[in-house]
Amino acid sequence: MGFRADCSILESPESCSIFNEVAGNENSDLFHSIELSDESIVCFASPLSKEQGYMARKFDVFLLSTSVDNPSLESMHVGYENGLPNLLQPFYLIPSPEGSFKVRGTGVVPWFTGTLLQQTAFSYAQLFGMEDSDDGETNYSFDVDLVSGRMIYSQPSYPVTNHFGKCFSFENEKKTYFRKTHSPEELEKLRVERASQIADQIAANKVKDKQETQQSNECVERSFKQLCPSCSHDDFLKRTVQAMVPGSTDSEMHAIFKKCR
Repeated sequence: MGFRADCSILESPESCSIFNEVAGNENSDLFHSIELSDESIVCFASPLSKEQGYMARKFDVFLLSTSVDNPSLESMHVGYENGLPNLLQPFYLIPSPEGSFKVRGTGVVPWFTGTLLQQTAFSYAQLFGMEDSDDGETNYSFDVDLVSGRMIYSQPSYPVTNHFGKCFSFENEKKTYFRKTHSPEELEKLRVERASQIADQIAANKVKDKQETQQSNECVERSFKQLCPSCSHDDFLKRTVQAMVPGSTDSEMHAIFKKCR
């Protein structure tokens, strides 16, 4: 199984060449990840200036879990720079009965929104400081036309918000075979069951994250009291906040954060 992008149609082919080299290596994690995914999308954003030359060496891969028989519920967004992954972000694709999908986070920050329409369009956005929703302030987003491959990558907080680019998509033959060997009624039932499984998993993730956060916070406060037995709770809060400020040199609190989190 191979997955190659057509670098000749890109304005900046350097990142595409890097992708083809890594994805074409049967010993690479990327090769095996694409091979195991139901669908994969790779996107290349074009630099808008010389100052953005680093973007010529970046690409983003979306490894999608879209088949109802896939034991893995999670999909994954992997960002690459210079051929190495520098971002791993899991998310879920929740199927509707008719076969489209909603993008949702795993139940813990960061939050996500978006849609996947079979063979036609894919949108994916990370949201600022709120739970998964179809509305909300966007940190960054991808909007992809899967028919033409045209893509817009947006970062609203930056002076230049939109980067145009190109995406290439691939569908695993195993998924195609499964879809062809099951009736529409069977697939609809399985999609409803899978959506329920994902909803249950997201709820479980939220409970687990809340418990782990509480345990971490209790560990930090307990360790601080050992460091400073005479300090009050207000002293603890004040020093914690100060230690979290970028550039803080409070090595004692940083050591506590590291131990507890």
